[in-house]
Amino acid sequence: MAAAGLARAGHLLISRHEYKCGYCKPCSNPKYGYLIRDSPALGYKRHLKEEPRSKTRLVVRADAADNQKLREQQHEIRVCINKTCRKSGSLEMLDVIRSLAPPNVTVESCSCIGICGNGPNLVILPSEMMVSHCNTPAHAARLLALQCGASNPENNLQALHLKQQANKAFERGNLVEAEGLYTEAIELNPSGGLHFIYANRSALRLAQGNFQGALNDAQVAEAISPKWAQAFVRQADALSAMGEVERALAALSTALCLDPLLRRSKGFQSKSRELQMKLETASASM
Repeated sequence: MAAAGLARAGHLLISRHEYKCGYCKPCSNPKYGYLIRDSPALGYKRHLKEEPRSKTRLVVRADAADNQKLREQQHEIRVCINKTCRKSGSLEMLDVIRSLAPPNVTVESCSCIGICGNGPNLVILPSEMMVSHCNTPAHAARLLALQCGASNPENNLQALHLKQQANKAFERGNLVEAEGLYTEAIELNPSGGLHFIYANRSALRLAQGNFQGALNDAQVAEAISPKWAQAFVRQADALSAMGEVERALAALSTALCLDPLLRRSKGFQSKSRELQMKLETASASM
């Protein structure tokens, strides 16, 4: 499908801008005759010169030959969660993009990026590409495929749907059904979000009493995304249930090193205190 056709079908507004800190340039896209507004999230001082003169929606497509190079690069996606974008569903899209993102893509929230009224808005770094109207999982999957090298976007969407169904079944207490759905999603081998599915199945197997299975899934999640702190938290949960208190504390320590903000989590604090008490009790009984 041609880029223009894809744009009409997906309604993704993507334009590449060239600018330097403290110095504004006209938009490199000739369809738009304006400079970009201030964006604290990007750290650039930018100014709006005039409204866009064209409503043409453009998609910048990566060449197929560059897909492998894109997969080898580290990308960051920042999703605006300012008031206007929140009304357009940016918080929901933040969760969706995180669930679809491959391991080489970090997804974070940010403040206004200066294109209000066209949300949900996001920016892709280091390419500095701004995207508007990214408001469905299909849009997000296609964007990750085009700009970050994520393969099989349809496959990723199907796995995401199965994971969401499994989460609902888990919440209802249908553990067997949920495990089957998680396993089905894993068998699709999506290029993005696979570590989330393994982590969720780890929590489910822990609830089933399958502690070794829970540990195995958490370790696979770590192998897929070594810098994801939650994989080590899942390992700590399984190890604690198995009576491996010292190993569980070590896993929590690793998680805290990867994500220092966990220190503020009441759940994390409770787990840490509980393990410390178990360790002290075991030491006192020796």
